Amino acid sequence: MTSPRTILSSMDLQAKKQLGQNFLSDPSTAEMIVSRARICASDTVLEIGPGLGALTFPLAKYARQVIAIEKDHQIAGILKSMIASSQFSHVTIIENDILKVNVNDIADQAGHPLVVMGNLPYNISSQVLIQLIQNRKAVSRAILMFQKELAAADDEVFLSRIIQASFGKRRKTLKNALSSSSLEISGQLAEKALACAFIVPSRRAETLSVEEFVALSNCLGNLINDESPDFEVQPDADA
Repeated sequence: MTSPRTILSSMDLQAKKQLGQNFLSDPSTAEMIVSRARICASDTVLEIGPGLGALTFPLAKYARQVIAIEKDHQIAGILKSMIASSQFSHVTIIENDILKVNVNDIADQAGHPLVVMGNLPYNISSQVLIQLIQNRKAVSRAILMFQKELAAADDEVFLSRIIQASFGKRRKTLKNALSSSSLEISGQLAEKALACAFIVPSRRAETLSVEEFVALSNCLGNLINDESPDFEVQPDADA
């Protein structure tokens, strides 16, 4: 497989930082990821940000259908040409922003829940997570790769709840969104956690980076444990 750098250079293109592009370049790594995902012939895979097809082509060897969502017009065009010259007629490239895609509609068209895979752009990782949480009935499972900062979360279940609570009331500030959520914490505790994570309480969820969500989750988790040792965070009942 031709390396992404070679393909981009041949067309006088480069990865766009504003889109958080980070192309997977090692074919053996891509094959390992797909192998561990245990994709089978009955699966419809929704791939987020396929880039130049590092995961798309290995996925196509196993899945019934691959639907890849690519926002970058130039990259989508290159990938469409690569797919057209391959034997994989069951791969569809959709040029769109994943945050504007109706995941439920795609699952309905497939006739079953989707397997979601992707090497997520760092600048929309948190938004994609909440989108999948909100559409979880359309998703059978998700295999997602994040930048290393997300791996620093002390409690992934709690991190998921923090993200969901933060985006649950988009018009509210983070302080108010957290204190009026299912987390059942006071405004004072929310403000203390935000200060600990060096986040201004008046900011809104969509302005936070993945690193900031991780810091907020870790800070709030530690504060809750300090104030109430017997407190245990449980996943939402409908999760």
